[in-house]
Amino acid sequence: MRKRWKGLLCLWMALLVLLSGQSVWAAEPAYLYTAGQAGTLEAGQSIQAEDRASIEIEIGSSLNGQSGIMDALSGVLSDYDLDGWTVWRADSGGTYLNEYKADLPANARIDDSDYQSYKGDNGANESSILLVPKLTEKVAEPLGVTITIGDQSWSAYSFSGAWDHTYSGRQTASISVSPSDGGGTCQYYLAQGSESYAESDLGSLSWVNYGGAISLIGGEYILYARAEDADGNVVYASTDGIVVSSAPVISGVTDGGVYEGDTTFTVDGADLESVTVDGQEVSLTNNSYTIIADDLTHRIVARNSAGGETVCEITVNKKSSATSEITDAGTYTLAAGTAYTLGNGRWMVSGDNTVYEGGRSFYVSAGGEYSFQKQ
Repeated sequence: MRKRWKGLLCLWMALLVLLSGQSVWAAEPAYLYTAGQAGTLEAGQSIQAEDRASIEIEIGSSLNGQSGIMDALSGVLSDYDLDGWTVWRADSGGTYLNEYKADLPANARIDDSDYQSYKGDNGANESSILLVPKLTEKVAEPLGVTITIGDQSWSAYSFSGAWDHTYSGRQTASISVSPSDGGGTCQYYLAQGSESYAESDLGSLSWVNYGGAISLIGGEYILYARAEDADGNVVYASTDGIVVSSAPVISGVTDGGVYEGDTTFTVDGADLESVTVDGQEVSLTNNSYTIIADDLTHRIVARNSAGGETVCEITVNKKSSATSEITDAGTYTLAAGTAYTLGNGRWMVSGDNTVYEGGRSFYVSAGGEYSFQKQ
């Protein structure tokens, strides 16, 4: 049995060689130019020993994925991007260039036939391959600093002389520097009230090191930012004049609005103290509260600890069943003897433990209010 398995293994390895046309896991000797950009190379040119490294090319593997090659270029690639390769036939020591052979992309693969064609037929003792990387010098990303509040960003000095950017409730400002790995410092100065500075005066501000998000509570502000890189380059940015309202914000409904069906509103703001509906304090869930439809007008009042107050009055009517189809959960006024249809899904009706399938038509024996819930 052992001989049989050994024979099958040999057959499988031979099949791999036949199908690939090359040795399995083969590596061939070559030289690599390691002195950065090579400039113009010509036949007969000599390559200094300190400008080349002895490597092995993994046959059939992408050149830019071979650790032996890329490790030898690690000192160069910190300043350059690899765009491709030039292949030269050289003497056996990789010292003198004999003939230009190929221009290859960075991820090129060299197979056995390529290697033999590049090296020539004179034997490994008389000729070799010199692999020359094609390099482009990396362009440094310019220093930049950006201030962000909500969906608004500023990347330069932006104050126009007016406080015309208004926000409701507590806001959070963040500052980012690019490139993020450039070292150096990031600082800010928060001007309040009517305080403002010309761009030419920013160098004299008492800057504070930025350590994270900056909270802005009711008032007028201009936020200035300063970034300095390791080379001493400095850039500035500022917001427009911004106004942050100190009163709570009620959203999801508008003052005087009329709504059909159960209606949800949301309250946001700093230091929220209480929310009342018709004079009764209510508890919010995820900053929201739902008023059940009842054909009445309701007064919503939100207050914070700073004395800010927002008032909103809305009318919440029960859902009309004029369409005769129940498509949303809620309370409906139904008429006796009228045919109604349940929308898609599974339904339950108040006072009835039965689960009804959507698409079913039904009647009520007594007109009145019925609450429908989707399961």
